[in-house]
Amino acid sequence: MSPEDSPQWKQALALMEGPIWPLVELVKMLYLAGGYQDIDLLFSQLPDPIEMEHATYNNPVERLAPYKEIISAFFSANDLDVTIKDEMGEILDPLMAKESLLRQKIIEQELETINSLLCTPMGCDLCCIGPTPQEKNLFFEIPISEEELDLFQVEKISTDASRSSLSAHEPPLKIGGKEFYRCGPCVIEWMSGHSLILPRGARCPQLNDNGRCIIYDERPKTCRKPQIFAYVVEKDSKLGNFTFRNKMLAILDCPYVKILKNKIHLYASLCNLDLVVSPNRK
Repeated sequence: MSPEDSPQWKQALALMEGPIWPLVELVKMLYLAGGYQDIDLLFSQLPDPIEMEHATYNNPVERLAPYKEIISAFFSANDLDVTIKDEMGEILDPLMAKESLLRQKIIEQELETINSLLCTPMGCDLCCIGPTPQEKNLFFEIPISEEELDLFQVEKISTDASRSSLSAHEPPLKIGGKEFYRCGPCVIEWMSGHSLILPRGARCPQLNDNGRCIIYDERPKTCRKPQIFAYVVEKDSKLGNFTFRNKMLAILDCPYVKILKNKIHLYASLCNLDLVVSPNRK
């Protein structure tokens, strides 16, 4: 069976053609206009199906259920405890900032589902290995949080030099007299946070001999969203700053991104995002 014929692939396409965000946006408008005090009451009064110009949403309450906690938190929170700036450094209006965080969380969660459905039938480990000798890249890095450090039993590097540098800086950080990307798989704490470094020819230490992830259920957050990313807002993991991007990024190296460029573009537009398609492996 080809990936396109798999049940997972068909389920992912259905989600991309009828994304959750327009439905959440409708619920948000109904909630604010109707003076509801209880999200459950609003859900109970939603028609079934809900017809929109781009799609029909059958069983909308069931479809919204995985996002109910995020939606409820949006309605119950009066003020944000963070400031979001646009790319020019201007502070966003509080309501727009609040909605941008809601949109980021909702789309990010749905994309985790979509990516998992598309990735599994492909049987691909492309985002779990370092560059090949034929590629220009000298390394790949996988951002990870402090809570995820114990998932990787490799050398952990955290020095004054690393914490004041970034992987893209020139000249590159040196460890033991050689460039960091010549040290084998390792985790480095940078100015922006931690990342797993995969040099040329390296494999993620959590891949088995068959190229499958042995910590799939506990895999890092970054590994849950290859190769389509929501960038409504971007957070600097080290400094905690938020920047409004209003973008979606699709990595062109990924086999399913190449096949589904038009569907990904449709999904992005229905979520009011600008799509950026770019290769990672060069």
